[in-house]
Amino acid sequence: MTRHEQTERGRIDRTRMKRFFEAIHLTWPIVDDILPHILGNERAEEEPLKTAASAAYEKACGIVTEVGLEIRHRALRYTVTNVPGRGAGLRIDVEFALAAPLDGPDAPLEWERRSYIGCDAEASEQVLRDCARRYWLCDTLMLPTEADAYPPDRDGDAPPPRTQR
Repeated sequence: MTRHEQTERGRIDRTRMKRFFEAIHLTWPIVDDILPHILGNERAEEEPLKTAASAAYEKACGIVTEVGLEIRHRALRYTVTNVPGRGAGLRIDVEFALAAPLDGPDAPLEWERRSYIGCDAEASEQVLRDCARRYWLCDTLMLPTEADAYPPDRDGDAPPPRTQR
């Protein structure tokens, strides 16, 4: 491999952070729209909450694309695991990062590892990968998800609601 090829493969797009902050700014209206559906909804049914959060995620994906970023993933690993009270489940381990158009395939990106466990209908590779990607992007862009509707004392793993940006 020539030096030029190495530079192209590890090329860093210097506009990545500017694009990221633009995406954050453009998602503010999404947060304003979804917060009333999520916060203080302890008795809300899970499916409508998930539908609202999924719609916010779809809008966020459009914004990420609009500002010229792409979501990259690597290190997919699936493991069968025992979930207390639910039996066998499937666990996915994957890393995600946001990349800009000129980031080469070997560019040093900020990779973040995520694990997600699914049981029953959620225990398919595609569903797990989609869920892990959705929760990662929502956390990255500080978007609430349906998990924010549940108070911390109800589920020790649920994050507290994110009301500030």
